[in-house]
Amino acid sequence: MFESLHPLYDRIVIKKQIAPEKKTASGLLLPEAETVLLRATVVRVGEGRRKEDGSLIPLRVKAGDVVIVGKYAVMNSDNEYAVIKEDDVLGIEGNE
Repeated sequence: MFESLHPLYDRIVIKKQIAPEKKTASGLLLPEAETVLLRATVVRVGEGRRKEDGSLIPLRVKAGDVVIVGKYAVMNSDNEYAVIKEDDVLGIEGNE
């Protein structure tokens, strides 16, 4: 469903990157630490934000970017994909 979704305005579709489970040497699974940041890959982006005069402000993120978002920006954490606003992106990895 999310892969074919075309977001509007300044919204983006992201695919969450699941952190691998951590195990001890004896094979016990360690509980995941409560982190407030989440890595995700941008799947699709909207056209951008509109100013009051109607001109378009393009988005800084693009499809394929790896971004860091606040975990609480992604409310439906059970899904692999999420739709968020570009304002919820805290940073883009490797973008200079």
